[in-house]
Amino acid sequence: MSDLRDVKGFNPFLNKKGELVNRFLNYQAALDDQNVSKKAKEYIRRATGLTPSKTAKENKMEKSKKSGAGYTKEYYEALPQGGADTGGSLAVTAMKYIGTPYVWGGESPGGFDCSGLMQYTFKQNGISIPRTAREQYKSGTAVTSENLQPGDLVFFKGSRGSATAPGHVGMYIGNGQYIQAPKTGDVVKISSLTGRNDYVGARRYR
Repeated sequence: MSDLRDVKGFNPFLNKKGELVNRFLNYQAALDDQNVSKKAKEYIRRATGLTPSKTAKENKMEKSKKSGAGYTKEYYEALPQGGADTGGSLAVTAMKYIGTPYVWGGESPGGFDCSGLMQYTFKQNGISIPRTAREQYKSGTAVTSENLQPGDLVFFKGSRGSATAPGHVGMYIGNGQYIQAPKTGDVVKISSLTGRNDYVGARRYR
């Protein structure tokens, strides 16, 4: 198959049979990587049905040597870049920062607010987007909820926004879930779109 984008229902995570497309994201390698955070591995297991290939003893030894959360630099560099692959790369990059504290106005790994996390993640993938949720919502390409793909930005009214000027943004990562920097006192985490009654739309920047 020369171009997996021609497959019906294709997205960077699964093919039409629901099987993992390793050409786009090697999740098995991520599950076996000692530098991948526990929360990120939990999401990957739920989304793909994969399990770590290493023995429990090996995983325990690696965990004892682990010095920090997140994927290794080599793992990122091995990911395909551009085109249909970009959404998957964006999702994986964002997951690196799970557990990072929310900081109002934050736009670095030391602390993020919602739109700061999005802008920083896109920048790591060579894409420039506006700084605030409202500005991010005004640009990009509109995407319906039925056509969401990993890497798409999802917007919500939030506590201070509206349907036309949303106050909160996250990134869709597949399986009905998105990653966000929620609020003061919280951390970057994965949440479900189900149950949110303030969703206003989505944008794609690729």
